[in-house]
Amino acid sequence: MNESFSDPTKINNVEYSKNPVGEIKNLCENDVNAVWGGLASPSYGGGTSVPEFEALTGLSSYYLAKQIFPFTNYMKSDLNSIVREYKKADYTTIGIHPNTQTFYNRGKAYKYLGFDKTVFGEDIENPEIKGGNVSDNEFANLIIKNFEEASGNKFIFGVTIQNHMPYNYQRYDTYDIEVMSKELSESEKAQLTTYVQGVYDGNKMYMKLVEYLRNVQEPTILIMFGDHLPSFSSIYEKSGYDLFNKLLTPYIIWANYDIDYSKYLTEYMSPSNLSIEIMKIANIEIPWYLKNFEELYAKYPAFNNQLIMDNEGNILKSEECVEDELIKKCKILQYDLLIKKKYIEVR
Repeated sequence: MNESFSDPTKINNVEYSKNPVGEIKNLCENDVNAVWGGLASPSYGGGTSVPEFEALTGLSSYYLAKQIFPFTNYMKSDLNSIVREYKKADYTTIGIHPNTQTFYNRGKAYKYLGFDKTVFGEDIENPEIKGGNVSDNEFANLIIKNFEEASGNKFIFGVTIQNHMPYNYQRYDTYDIEVMSKELSESEKAQLTTYVQGVYDGNKMYMKLVEYLRNVQEPTILIMFGDHLPSFSSIYEKSGYDLFNKLLTPYIIWANYDIDYSKYLTEYMSPSNLSIEIMKIANIEIPWYLKNFEELYAKYPAFNNQLIMDNEGNILKSEECVEDELIKKCKILQYDLLIKKKYIEVR
């Protein structure tokens, strides 16, 4: 999960001296085992742990109040998770985040989710720093190191930190991409320039991992997605962004073996939905509680507390869905899992 990763070329009235995501776009256009899609994030401008919660559990933020962070508010003991399903399938599970483990209570949350091993900022010796944070290049090195050290099958989930706000212009010593616009103010262009540098470095990080995995024999899937867009309200207003565009980040998937993605992926998905489909690609058995959510996401591929989209591409209002029996059923199930009432039994 790449901090604030998006496609800056979608911003109207702006030109770049180089496409910030050009290498990834080229990969997706020329490699049949690479695909680019849209992720409907439940967050905008912050709240990284909410899409992270969705991706690691398969549960939905639709049932959470806004400004609720489940890692902090709900996770007090072990929780059913996608991590645990990989463990059951004999995968070594590793969680990596090069910030402090107290950030969003991840140190405890990752334990409750079932990771075998965690790597936080405190665990990294002399990391490469760029723009004040552990660099995306260093993050790629951490992925490779842990990939090589773990034997057998492995599930590695990581959250980058380099491109975290604020985006003050003098954050980097040098910039690879010039931002040009007659519509934006000098302050807005400076802010966007710093942000775009982070996106470009995220693009390079992904491609570094692709090139490494091309030479790996074991079948491997590499997924990257943005947690949310940065809060560039004035820039987005000038570009005509509506709520849908403010919530839409990319997902990119590449594998070193042949996959027919059309069987699993839709153009727009939620992080929770994407994770379930990746499990199916990896031949991981879907647990009983997620089969209900799998049915829900088949009907509403993008489904969270900010945006609902049905399987025909229609954007719906929450009040249009409140009487949906499938939504009601999953609400009861998620409440039972999170609050630990244990009313529901598997029969």
